[in-house]
Amino acid sequence: MKTPAALTSFSRDKNPLALITPHWILALAGWLWVFWGTAVLAYGYNTFIASGNDDFLMMPVLIFLGCAVIAGQALITGAIRLIEYHLSYLLITHTHAVTLTGIARHVSALQLADSDIQGVKESLLGRILGYGALDVTSFGGRALARFPIAQPHRVLDLLSRASDASTCTDVGKES
Repeated sequence: MKTPAALTSFSRDKNPLALITPHWILALAGWLWVFWGTAVLAYGYNTFIASGNDDFLMMPVLIFLGCAVIAGQALITGAIRLIEYHLSYLLITHTHAVTLTGIARHVSALQLADSDIQGVKESLLGRILGYGALDVTSFGGRALARFPIAQPHRVLDLLSRASDASTCTDVGKES
């Protein structure tokens, strides 16, 4: 996989340790939100059409408008999840952990020597399907953007080894 242009400045010698994309569950969640929004909108439209020539059209109109608002929220949520799935990356180098997220391509970088690797956040479904989110913060309180990744414990081990190596390298440079 090719490193995105926004992250190339962080990879030393153009050889990062790992470039990780989100787990497929994020895309599935996005598509489920889109499906649910479409179903709610179809239900509201069907209710409005089924009312026929009733003298009292206020209730079907209110049901349709309520369904349209709920469907709009679901469709927007689904679109956000799908965009996040396609445009998010976690780059682990010898000295940094960097996330790139969203349409605006927000870059969040932490130096591994100055970071606290707290662990993995995963749900029961995450344990079953093999995904979770890394919980990494800097000593200043900043945190990496979190999104579900596959095999989070292996990535955590890689991150810990890179953090230990960067700490040893930094200590050696000070001497």
